[in-house]
Amino acid sequence: MPDASFERIYLLYPDPWPKARHNKRRFVGPETLGHIHRLLPPGGLFLFASDIADYLAWTREHVAAHGGFARSEEHTSELQSLAYLVCRLL
Repeated sequence: MPDASFERIYLLYPDPWPKARHNKRRFVGPETLGHIHRLLPPGGLFLFASDIADYLAWTREHVAAHGGFARSEEHTSELQSLAYLVCRLL
């Protein structure tokens, strides 16, 4: 896919792979975040939702480590009842 192809990318309730030995199989990781970053234009949104607190924390850590995203509170009202992470591309 060409760079900056999407304005938003939603990742909703992916398989959490809850056992520590399976964490490497989680969808969110450095390689995937690199692809997501490439596919979004500046200001584009990556929206993640999970009902697994550990996976939400995992995603927050990986997004922060990537450095190409910033948390966005602008779109949170529509997601108040969910465990979510909204990030805007820098």
